Amino acid sequence: DNISMIDIPINIIKSKENISAETKKAIESVKKVNVLYFVKNDSNKIAYNTEREKLKTILKDKKYQDIIKYKANSAKVSIKFIGNEEIVDEIILFATDKERGFLLARLIGDKMKPENMQTILKNIQKIDIDKGKLSNLSSLLK
Repeated sequence: DNISMIDIPINIIKSKENISAETKKAIESVKKVNVLYFVKNDSNKIAYNTEREKLKTILKDKKYQDIIKYKANSAKVSIKFIGNEEIVDEIILFATDKERGFLLARLIGDKMKPENMQTILKNIQKIDIDKGKLSNLSSLLK
């Protein structure tokens, strides 16, 4: 009851004209983004801890390879991937915050390459998101 899930199709990304062919190709390798989140409050603390521990256990599986882990204030973030150094099937971001809850985001693609993800991150300012298609997501997160 406390967990919400949203699939975000990649067609919400609209490329600006000034992005390179390399960046367009990197974006096209991503098929969708799947987001699962749990908003913590005073009445669901036990459920939060239970669900967070379930996800942590799942993400300990050997098929999930670590990219990076870090802490910032009360938040902990872990980024993992499924695949190998040449072809990435999925990138997983798991963020927890003791006060606000947790978020699990899965970037699912078709023969994504690690360098494609670097290209997207380097050019993120040039990528335009169709905010009209995100309006439902925004209202859910308020």
